[in-house]
Order: sequence, then C-alpha cells, then structure tokens
Amino acid sequence: RFRPAITSLTPEQASLERYRMAIEPFKVAALVVIPAVIGLLAGITASSEWANFQRWRNATEFGITDPQFGLDVSFYTFTYPFLRFVLGFAFAAIILALIIGALVHYLYGGLRLQPKGDRASVAAQVHLSVIVAIFLLLKAAAYWLDRFGLAIKSEPLVQGFTGLTYVDANAVLPSLTILTFVALLVAALFVAGRQNADPGHTGRVQSVNLWKHITFVLQCMAFFLIGMELPEVLNRTSQQDLGTLLMLVPAVLVTLIVLRTVFVFGMIGVSRAARRGGGANVRRGAVILSWAGARGPVSGLGAFSIPVIFASGEAVPYRDLILSTVFVIIVLTLLLSLTLAPLARAVGVKPDDDADLLRRVDTRLARAALDRLTDFEVEAVDAGNPLPADVSEQLRAEAERRLESASEPESVTLTQELRVTQIIEAARAMVRAEQEELIAMRDDEGLPDTLVRPLLRKLDTRDQALKTEQR
Repeated sequence: RFRPAITSLTPEQASLERYRMAIEPFKVAALVVIPAVIGLLAGITASSEWANFQRWRNATEFGITDPQFGLDVSFYTFTYPFLRFVLGFAFAAIILALIIGALVHYLYGGLRLQPKGDRASVAAQVHLSVIVAIFLLLKAAAYWLDRFGLAIKSEPLVQGFTGLTYVDANAVLPSLTILTFVALLVAALFVAGRQNADPGHTGRVQSVNLWKHITFVLQCMAFFLIGMELPEVLNRTSQQDLGTLLMLVPAVLVTLIVLRTVFVFGMIGVSRAARRGGGANVRRGAVILSWAGARGPVSGLGAFSIPVIFASGEAVPYRDLILSTVFVIIVLTLLLSLTLAPLARAVGVKPDDDADLLRRVDTRLARAALDRLTDFEVEAVDAGNPLPADVSEQLRAEAERRLESASEPESVTLTQELRVTQIIEAARAMVRAEQEELIAMRDDEGLPDTLVRPLLRKLDTRDQALKTEQR
C-alpha cells in the first residue's frame, strides 16, 4: 500500500517491472494463499508441542525453591520448556517476515540496488526497522531466559552435577544480564538511527532533533554497560593473551583502514562511472573517509553480544580476546579522529562549491512555480472567478525575477503584504509546486541533503507564513 507510486527508470526497475506485471493478476490470490500456507505449516509445527503447552497451562508448584533465583522448581519443569518453544517460534516467524518483507519491498521498488536517489523508501525503512527491532527484543528475552537455563545445565566435566558452577554464578550470569540490556540498547539505537530525516515537514524536523538527543543518551548508556563488563574481561586476560593482543590490534587496525580504502574508492569509481562526475576533491575526500575508523558503541555492543557459552555449556573460545581487541580498536580510532583535520588540510580538501547547482535548482523551482501559476489562472477562469490581472502580474513578475537572478535568496515580503484570500491560495499553490519539483529532483538526480534541506526549510517557512496570513 505504501510502495512508491513511480519508481526510478533504471535498468533494475525496468527488469522488475516485468515481474510486477506478471504477478499483478495473481496478487490478491497470493495475499490469501501464501499466508494461509505459512500459517498451516506453522500450526503443524506448533501442534507437536501440545504436551509442553498442557504442562505449562496446568502447572502446579512443587514447594521447593531454587536457591539461585528464588523460583519454584516447577518453573524449570513446566514453564521454562514452553517459553523456549515460544521464543524459537517467534524467532522463526520474525526472520521469515524479514525475508519476505525485503523481497516484496525490492519487487515493488521500496528497496533499490541501483538508485538515483535513496536506496530505500520511507515505508521500507520503517517496516524493516521495526522487524529488526523486534528481533533484537526477542534476542534480549532469549539472553534473559538463558540465565535460568544455567540452573539446569549439566556440567560435562563433572558427571552427575547439574546447576550453576562458580564461573556461571560469578561470570556467565552477570554477562548474560549485561547482554540482555545490550540487546535492548542495540534495538533502540537501530530504531533511532533509522528515523527519516526529511525536513520537508516541520514535525519530522522536531522528531529528528528529539531522536538525536535520545540516541546520545542511549550511546552513553551503551558505553556505561560496556564499562561494567570490561574490567572483568581485562582481569581474565592472561599474559599470553596480552602478547597476542599487542600483535592483533595493529593488524586489525591496518586491515580496517585498507578495507575501508578499497571500499570507499571502489564506490566512488562506481558512482563516477554512473554519473560521469567527480574530480580531485572527491578523491581527497575519499582519503579522509578511508582514514576514519569505525568508532562508536555499535561496534562494542556487537562484540559484547557474542555468547558466553555454547548450547552444550562450553565457553566460547577467545571471547575475552575479541572483546579486548575491539575496545582497544575503538579507543585508537577515537584518537585517530584528532588527525582528521590536519589530514584534510594536508591533502587539500576544499568545501564543495554548490553555487552553480543551487542556481540550477532555483531555476527549476521558479519555472515550476510559473507553470503552476498558469494552471491556477486557467482553473480560476473555469470556476468563474478569474484572478485579477494586477495580482497575476505581480506573482509572475516575482517568479520571473527569481528566474533571472536565480542566486538571490527567496523573499517572503511579497506574500506578507498580500491580504486577498485568492492571492494567498495562488501563492501557496506555487510553493507546493516548488516543493514537489525539489523532491522530484532529489529522488531523480540524488541532490545532496546539504543543498536540499535549506531549500525545503525556506519553502516550508514561506508556506507557513502564507497559511498564517490566510487565517
């Protein structure tokens, strides 16, 4: 329902259009049959767990309390197996939803591999972000449930022993608790990072500013959680691991910079081949991007999300070494960020000169406004209420002046002086035409946000002023 109405005319979309046309006659049937088949298979799979469901539904307490968590032992007999099944079923459903959602969005143009503008529509970003966030919430629930699984874990090294060992109680259990909150933070960070920053609507601008503050708070909490576990990890690191760490950190850092260099210059080469643009300044900017490392809480949270133990109860090898390496890499890349400004001056990076592009965009907007004014005049005549000639001349002269100068900022003085309702309606129609044309240029030509956002804010300001004047 929210798929793009008009997709970019790329070879990719032209190829997909044939599949869309082939599916169209069977779309309604597919929307009924495919969910029905998936639901039937899911029901057959769930029916095999009827015994666990009955045990959970008719559970009774044993009167014996678990000394670690203070739960009745019946929880591990009746409730725990059923919760495990529910989590596994939910994981399968959410992964299937993610795969099907991504395929459908790609088929109908919501996701694009060869875009002229954004790679994903707003609807696709929101939909897939919610699915991924739900997956991470389920992962947090799984980590929390793993804590109780330690109480019934069999120790392979000690025959007949079941329950928490000293390591489980003092290392694994706190780690699983931290991983639970880490998964929740990653989910929140992912949703915060996926918010649409299109400033074409004032409410979205306010929403983006709010999410920026929330993201900052979540990042602080993420580093706080990492700092809680990091001392234990470093204390468990042996002298041999420290020697390995000293060799591993430089190797990983150099590999990171090399891979980023190959990726950045490769993407620039593809972009230049597609758009026939770029130059020396683009290559200088690529050097800066290649030197910048992956610094931030996401890398650290991803490393700390590595499981502590396998399902068999064995510890994950080299986990502490991986966590230490990631933390040191983050610290070093933060320090390397201090060299970005000197490096930019050394390679001669200059700010982009958007004067010509801005004049071309403003010219297109002025022409769109003139075209809409002509249409509005025709509609007013057809409605029997023609626009006064002096008013039409004023509006047209203003748009033509902008078309001639192109580089001068738009003035809202004219719209503030006009009091006639019909005049304001015509002026607002022209503003809407400029907004539509600018958005179309952004989608079709991939205009940079640094250029589009000020223009959209200016147009929003003009429209709000006209709307207030109309009241």
